[in-house]
Amino acid sequence: MATPLSVSRVSGPTPHHTPGGFRNPWPSWTPKNETPLLKNLRWGVRHAPEPRVPLRVLSPDFRHGGERVRITWLGHASVLVQLYSPGESFAVLFDPIFSRRCSPSQKFGPARAYPAPCDVHALPRIDIVAVSHDHYDHMDENSLVAIAAQFPGARFCVPLGCKATLASFGISLERIVELDWWDHCDVVLAHGSVCLTCTPAQHASGRGGNVGRSLWSSWYLSQVTEARTVRLFFGGDTGLCTDDKDTSPECPAFAEIRERLGAPDVALLPVSVGATYGFLKSFDPLPDWLSPIPRATDGLARAVHMTPRDAVRTMRIMGAPVALAIHWGTFIEDHVEVKQTMARLSDVCAADGVHLVRAWDSSAPAPAPAHTFAMLDHGASLVVF
Repeated sequence: MATPLSVSRVSGPTPHHTPGGFRNPWPSWTPKNETPLLKNLRWGVRHAPEPRVPLRVLSPDFRHGGERVRITWLGHASVLVQLYSPGESFAVLFDPIFSRRCSPSQKFGPARAYPAPCDVHALPRIDIVAVSHDHYDHMDENSLVAIAAQFPGARFCVPLGCKATLASFGISLERIVELDWWDHCDVVLAHGSVCLTCTPAQHASGRGGNVGRSLWSSWYLSQVTEARTVRLFFGGDTGLCTDDKDTSPECPAFAEIRERLGAPDVALLPVSVGATYGFLKSFDPLPDWLSPIPRATDGLARAVHMTPRDAVRTMRIMGAPVALAIHWGTFIEDHVEVKQTMARLSDVCAADGVHLVRAWDSSAPAPAPAHTFAMLDHGASLVVF
């Protein structure tokens, strides 16, 4: 039996709608003056300090956590959130991808630099699968089909325009819920309730050339019980601004999400571009010191992909005491890129007074120090409350 959901549609202005699809409605989407391309291209040998704790792949631990919340990073933007209340549990899986490649075909396209920490059959029961948009590294056909078969009660929540794509995978229409920004679905549990809200993001969509025909989103998950209220924000794939200039506007969506829904207890935030230009550069047979083909910095796609600096800034804007790094260390050019991302986030956190951790002490009874950014291994969990 499918998880019973009640859906609430929110009426109001829809500036992100267009006659042919959707758009980013904010000045932060387009710089006032186009950033010169050369500013974001680099040549020569790359340098990255060796991290004290290298990135590893661990076997996930999905064991019941009493009345705590377990958040497990499964690589790239895939995150499993396990919510608990007395006598019951509820699991939401965000942007699952267990395939070797994020591509229309498993024969070519961006491949994992690190293997998936588990397969679909190792997952605990899934109640809701939430997908942020239709790009191949977030809406993976093989993974979604396997999840639908393994968990016949799971429901699939997607932004507007994505329902037809999931249906083309063979997932039945009655299991798919399509939402606009600020729409939400609710589940009544024996000891409380769970609410999943489709929230704005500054990104794009496009699968098979249909750019902007479907909506993109972030997600806001909350659980209310007699004992507590838990709030989590999943950024998915999103940008904040276009450059570091003081005059450059920041995307107002994150402040609005906090104002309307409250500051999240944990924010799951992207910290790297991921499988884009770096993948194309990986086909270059020449070493860095000899190649005429440049590499791209994070700034080339900053309007739609957060840099580590943008992620820490977004954590502050949303008022989240804890953040988890996602969308990094998976579909990448090589391990040098991993080291660079780790070093950049470490530097930004140190400069901003944020405590960066590479492992989470789930046995600690007290909450984490204020403003903690977790950069976990594949398959590792953050356990809170």
